[in-house]
Amino acid sequence: MSDAAGTARLRAHAISVGYRSRDVLHDLTLAVPTGQFTALLGPNGSGKSTLLRAFAGLTTLRAGEVTLDGHALSTLSRRRLAQYLSLLPQTPHAPDDLAVGDLVAQGRYPHRRLFTPWSSQDQAICNDAMRLTDVDDLAARPLGRLSGGQRQRAWIAMTLAQSADILLLDEPTTYLDIAHQLDILDLLRRLVRDQGKTIVAVLHDINHAARFADRICLLKEGRIVSSGAPRDIIQPDSLKEVFSIEATILHDPQDGVPVCVARR
Repeated sequence: MSDAAGTARLRAHAISVGYRSRDVLHDLTLAVPTGQFTALLGPNGSGKSTLLRAFAGLTTLRAGEVTLDGHALSTLSRRRLAQYLSLLPQTPHAPDDLAVGDLVAQGRYPHRRLFTPWSSQDQAICNDAMRLTDVDDLAARPLGRLSGGQRQRAWIAMTLAQSADILLLDEPTTYLDIAHQLDILDLLRRLVRDQGKTIVAVLHDINHAARFADRICLLKEGRIVSSGAPRDIIQPDSLKEVFSIEATILHDPQDGVPVCVARR
C-alpha cells in the first residue's frame, strides 16, 4: 500500500460477506486512499457491488469489520454515516412522478434537522450539483419522463448534493452515451482534484478506469488479486488471471495512459 492508503479513512479489515450458504467476499482487506479515485474492476459476480455495500455499512459481515476514521461503521448512526459517505447503488429507485429537483433535494437529508426550514445554502448546493451533472434544465421534470441517461445523471446529482467527503458509486456511467460517460468520469476526476473527494467506483470499462482512476483494484471470486496504480495493474498477466482474456497493452501517445486491446 502507498502512503495515501496508509492514512486511509475508510478501511475493510479481513471482512467476509455471504448470502445464505455462499460466501461472496473472503477475508478481504483494503484501505481506500483518501483524496483519490479508486476503481473496482472484475468479472460479474466477483464481489464488487458487495464490497461497495460493505463500505457503506449496508451488509452484514460474517467476519472482520469496516472502519471510518478508526470507528467501526456499526457504531455510527445512519444519519451520521451519511454525512461522511454517499452511496449510489447500481439500480436506485424513486417514484416516477418525483421531480428531478425534489430528488436532488433528498441528498440534503443527513444535514438537516427535523422541522428545520429549507435554507438558501441547501438550494445553492442542489443547484450546483444539478449544474455539474447537466440536469439543471430538468429540475421540474418528473423522473418518469427522463431517458435512462438523464435519470442516471439526476441520481448522481442527488449523491453530490449530500456533500459527503467519500463517494461510493456502483457503475455510475450505466445508461450513459459515450460523451456523457466521459463527462461524468471527468467530473469525478475534478471532484478528487479540486475538492479533495475520495471516490470508490465500480467500473466495467478497463480503459476508462486506466484513464480516470488513481488506483485500480482487481477482484475475482471475492478476493483482491491486485491493487495499485493503473500502469502497474493494467498488465496482460493480471487481466488474463481476472478476466480470462488475452490483452495487448498500448499507451496513449499523448499522455502515456495504458490502453487495453482485449480478445478471447
